Amino acid sequence: MFTTTVPIYKHGKVILLLISLDTGLKLFKLTTRWVWSLECIILMNCFNRSHSIAAVLPILFISHTAIAETTTELEKVVVTASRVAQTVDETLAAVTVITREEIDKSQVNSVVDLLRKYSPGVDFSVSGGQGKASSLYIRGTSSSHVLVLIDGIRSSSVSNGQMAWSSLPLGLIENIEIVRGSRSSLYGSQAIGGIVSITTRKGKAGSWHGSISAGSDNTKKITAGGSFGNKKTLFSINASRFSTDGFDALTSSSSDDDDDGYSNKALNIGMKHQFNNKIGLSFNALHAEGTNEYDDGSNDFVQRNLALKLNHNITENWLSSIMVGEYRDETEIFSSFPNTYNTKRQQVDWKHDLSIGENTSLILGADIQRDELDSTVDYSKKKKDNLGFYTELMGATAQYNYQVSLRTDDDSSFGKHTTGNLSIGRDLGLNSRLTASYGTAFKAPTFNELYWPSSIFYSGNALLKPEKSKTLEIGFRTNIRNGLLSANIFRTDITNLIGSVYNPTIAQTQPQNINKARIDGMELDFTKNLQQLKVNTNLTLLNPRDKETGDLLANRAKQTLKLNLDRDFGKVSLGGSIIAQSKRAQSAFSSELAGYATTDLRAGYKVNKHIQLKAQVNNVFDKEYYTRSGFNGLYNTPDRNVMLTLSYQ
Repeated sequence: MFTTTVPIYKHGKVILLLISLDTGLKLFKLTTRWVWSLECIILMNCFNRSHSIAAVLPILFISHTAIAETTTELEKVVVTASRVAQTVDETLAAVTVITREEIDKSQVNSVVDLLRKYSPGVDFSVSGGQGKASSLYIRGTSSSHVLVLIDGIRSSSVSNGQMAWSSLPLGLIENIEIVRGSRSSLYGSQAIGGIVSITTRKGKAGSWHGSISAGSDNTKKITAGGSFGNKKTLFSINASRFSTDGFDALTSSSSDDDDDGYSNKALNIGMKHQFNNKIGLSFNALHAEGTNEYDDGSNDFVQRNLALKLNHNITENWLSSIMVGEYRDETEIFSSFPNTYNTKRQQVDWKHDLSIGENTSLILGADIQRDELDSTVDYSKKKKDNLGFYTELMGATAQYNYQVSLRTDDDSSFGKHTTGNLSIGRDLGLNSRLTASYGTAFKAPTFNELYWPSSIFYSGNALLKPEKSKTLEIGFRTNIRNGLLSANIFRTDITNLIGSVYNPTIAQTQPQNINKARIDGMELDFTKNLQQLKVNTNLTLLNPRDKETGDLLANRAKQTLKLNLDRDFGKVSLGGSIIAQSKRAQSAFSSELAGYATTDLRAGYKVNKHIQLKAQVNNVFDKEYYTRSGFNGLYNTPDRNVMLTLSYQ
């Protein structure tokens, strides 16, 4: 259990009401000192509990060195935050970019583990081991308040509005951008907490890779692929296969007490062709399928994403692009209540980037989306459409940067909804910047909420309104000791939250817009490369509460500390990751789940410039912890486990 001696949220409520950038800067100086004190308190609580001097030593080293980021880190390119390419240093949003090189070094086996370890503000609750249902929370918002893009295409289930994270093959991913904060003014529904944008693996012409892994629970993984072509045309193909016997998902079960396995095989292909210096075409396809076992049965799944994009530089100051895509999520359930859900989302996006001055750009765009559902469940409606128009103005003066965006959506289920965002950055000198932003966002009701067929106890509600949010944020970024310190304080108010309520008129339970929530929080992030040493540590503090009852929102940890440390010794590389979280509130099945700290270690040996041997030990101290509870008990998490890998690239 963590203790907090700093009244951070009392002051946070005042901080979030400040609009003045100059006042905000003075406040951040005070806040930074508080956070250092709080970080030390959390560290002592976590690592006294682990009874390991080895776990504390990296932190002691980092307290003097790991508060910076190199130019290479700052020059990572992010597109999602503003829909145009910017470096991390240029964007006014809170972003994290994870590259393919960093994915390989991390040695993690899933997208869930990757995001959970490396991004501030990101948390997961998992219903068992590999392949099991996982809920992603960005800044304490709901798992349905996160927009997921794969190669620019909106990718989530039409039925429940959530992403099947376990189906994503990590070996076929090039990079991931995590944008924290509301972005509905550019992308529409779901982007209340943020966006996770995934780019599938491409590589450079003539590059080939392959790996084979084996580990605990009879886990096996194979990945292979490469790219070929010339200056004008590039083709890529990548494939992966993953399987594990897993472990029992639940601590207790009324129906089954055995290992719950998982398997996944995936393929992605890509093509990029430049016709001339003005026109370019790209195509990317991802297909993943497999089987997931659980206590009461199993399910087969298929996940497919297609994206076709045409770019046309009409003039030197005018770039037009059109993207056409489709995402499919198909599930067949084999259990006491068998069902089939086949969802499809088709999209067209037409965007224009205009340079209208030396430091000013304008974006104009429109997109259309059709959602369809084919299921053994007899939904009252199986199709809906959305038409969106958006615009964004970006510019810079001697000291200020600004970004203003506005979007209107016309949805066939609830009508029109308008969102907006204003972000301002002030250059403070000495490689420092202060930012402030205010944005509105929304999440459209899902098919399950709108059109679930009437039964004895439950029915959907076609009169639901979208969930709405307002977010105010202040951010600070500065180079210190040849590196970067970034901090963000935010408040998100959400209204029209959908909850289940008994309706006496029809004698059924229905979803209704009844709830409100307020989430106050702070993120602190440090990254630094010291020659062969790379360090990243981040701290997230949250106060996510139901505004009506004052209760904490379920499944969110109030305090999370993450540390990642990697050192290259030439042929040998060593690394480790630590995650420490406070207790979290739960649903009616459990009052709360205890806090915990886990440690993962990894090592690599370069046989030559192409071949490398890798080894990892996860949950080194065999910590027993839980992130979710269910009707039949707590959901297990992995105990100590190992993985060995032979890779070529």
